[in-house]
Amino acid sequence: MRSSRRKNERNCYCKIIDKKKEIPGTSGQAEENYLKETLRVVHENVKSYSSEVARMQEDIDEMLEHYHDNDAEVFTILNNTITLHDHMERALKRNEKAKNKPYFGRIVFHDEALDKEESVYIGKGGIAKDTTHYMVTDWRAPVANAYYENGLGKCSYPAPDGAEMKIDLKLKRTYEIEEGKLLDFYDTEVVANDDSDKIPGKKQAGSAGRNHCYHSEGAE
Repeated sequence: MRSSRRKNERNCYCKIIDKKKEIPGTSGQAEENYLKETLRVVHENVKSYSSEVARMQEDIDEMLEHYHDNDAEVFTILNNTITLHDHMERALKRNEKAKNKPYFGRIVFHDEALDKEESVYIGKGGIAKDTTHYMVTDWRAPVANAYYENGLGKCSYPAPDGAEMKIDLKLKRTYEIEEGKLLDFYDTEVVANDDSDKIPGKKQAGSAGRNHCYHSEGAE
């Protein structure tokens, strides 16, 4: 049954895609390209973070070997290095986990305060390309509330300072990604009707408000 459904949907870019032609980066090929670039960043991060973690551990070991209780300067440097090491190690683990499935959702919206279009991919952990650009936003970030709590159209999400950020939500998309391969994605127009939808990567219950949009040639 599942195989039959997938075969019928093969090479099908549904009507919802036609409705969203004005939204850049929503085609199947664009999604394939974004996943490819995200995974490139993830692998580069793993390589870079692994090197940094190893280097910092060597510095920590050396400082511990020569540390004396009355050396306040070394103690401060040691504490700072340990903190940075722990932070880098968490980032390393986060990127290693992202190799299989870096994200599960996406929202596209018009930010009314900035008067600009924004596209945010949402995953179990944030994936940074550099200090100012995130390929993937952590699902616990305030902006991700728009994915869980709102239907398409005018809405808002809470900023860290408590202010309400007004947006016009244009797209809510959910992905099926396995072993770094994009198998499927679909769009929804309504608010999640089940608390299980708030679990990262959990499929939405039922099909109401869902528009199936894509099927990978490699999926069965």
